[in-house]
Amino acid sequence: MIQATVPYNRASAGPAADAEREGPTILKERLARAVRPARTVFRKEIGAAVNDAVGPRQTALEAELRDIRRVLQDDMDAANEATAVFGRLLSQLGDRLEEIESRLEALSGRLDEVAGTARPAAGVPKPKSPAKPAARPRKAAAKPGTAPGPGTSTEGSAPASE
Repeated sequence: MIQATVPYNRASAGPAADAEREGPTILKERLARAVRPARTVFRKEIGAAVNDAVGPRQTALEAELRDIRRVLQDDMDAANEATAVFGRLLSQLGDRLEEIESRLEALSGRLDEVAGTARPAAGVPKPKSPAKPAARPRKAAAKPGTAPGPGTSTEGSAPASE
């Protein structure tokens, strides 16, 4: 059996279809009006129960959060203070270094004067003063074939000649 399908057109459905469409909306509104007072009571009762259950935990968490914030703030303050102290120490060291350099230059000048007055009398030419102060001597690294220094291991090496 073959059935013919008729296209559905809302505009041609008529006033009965319009009333049916509006029906659920009106029904929803009436139901919402009837339930509204119960919803406020329900919210108050549930809200009170939730507040009783969650309130102490929330208060404890807020206290812990305040403690964490305080600790972090103290840590940041300490770091800032340490940075300030370190900066002051660096500044003082820089000033001290400049003072030492100026004293070294004065001593170098006096030494050159003393050496200049002593050498012409001996007939020896005056050497040029170095541009930089002499570097401190460094410890020589052990070379192959030399005797090891004190405190070094001699295991696996050839015995020293007698």
